[in-house]
Amino acid sequence: LGLDVARWNGLDKEAFYYAEKNKAAVLAQSLNESTALQFGEIPDSLVRQDKTLKLQIAYYNKAITDLQLQCPDCDSARIRTYQAAHFDKAQQHDSLKARLESHYPKYYALKHQQHTAGVDELQATILKQNPNTAILQYFTGDSVLFIFLVTKDDFKIHRRSLPPAKNKGKHRLQENIRLLTNALDNPGLWRQPVEQLADPAGWLYDALILPFEAEIKGKELVIIPDGELVNIPFEVLVRPNVVLGPDRWRELPYLARYHTISYHYSATLLVEEWRKGQTLATAKGFVAYAPVFTAAGEGRVVSNDTLLRAVMVEGQEIAPLPATEAEVKAIYDLFTKRKQPAR
Repeated sequence: LGLDVARWNGLDKEAFYYAEKNKAAVLAQSLNESTALQFGEIPDSLVRQDKTLKLQIAYYNKAITDLQLQCPDCDSARIRTYQAAHFDKAQQHDSLKARLESHYPKYYALKHQQHTAGVDELQATILKQNPNTAILQYFTGDSVLFIFLVTKDDFKIHRRSLPPAKNKGKHRLQENIRLLTNALDNPGLWRQPVEQLADPAGWLYDALILPFEAEIKGKELVIIPDGELVNIPFEVLVRPNVVLGPDRWRELPYLARYHTISYHYSATLLVEEWRKGQTLATAKGFVAYAPVFTAAGEGRVVSNDTLLRAVMVEGQEIAPLPATEAEVKAIYDLFTKRKQPAR
């Protein structure tokens, strides 16, 4: 509602500010909290307790999200069990944070410092130094999607109403995110009809990219997603309704064919990184991990209520991606040849 009011009054940059403030506030609080824990003179035992509770909360949050994506209309006993456990751990964490704030004043001061980046700041810093970059920031509501385009010399907003879902989900955006992620999770996808990927990827391209397709042509993209959009790789979005030849999978017009794509959590954190010298144009080095695991059932790491590495929620094994090992090694070799740090 606040975004619409700002737009109706011709305050487009304020609309961006409200969307960014909403997103950055949670992230900034989390980062400030991490900094405060590190430099706020907190005992190690309390830092470890904080970390353990955060891991447990993240685990239950992911478990709930995964189950709701698998069956949006379900209200299973398993979901309610996870929700109860999540609530219990969150209460414990809130109590710990209240104790830290009341007993450690330096922690409190570091945690509550805040700043929100606006359009003018993005254009005067990152985009001035990287004029061939376009930032696409998204904001999702219950029935509406906002897209903010920021380039060195331009700023635009696109508003799209989200129609109800045909099958499962609140609206068509959520429905197509689910269809796309389900398709990408299928190890035998390449044997399936290409439409299994192209249909949801095409709908999402039409909703998320097409409104500013002309403005971003030839530019590098920085994607700042919101809500469930964090679950999709924008690289696989495709232009809808394309005519394909016999080798249909290879011929799909993936967004990655036309743009270099990077992601960030929020515009505010992007600016803060830039100010620390981590510019978009010149990376300091290369760090990558290839998801190559041992045989199924091995390599599990269990810590309290959290399962890591080769296991996901509901006991589903994470499939290794063997080809990524060769990719990572090839990129590593390129960096080392140029005498740039790489790991």
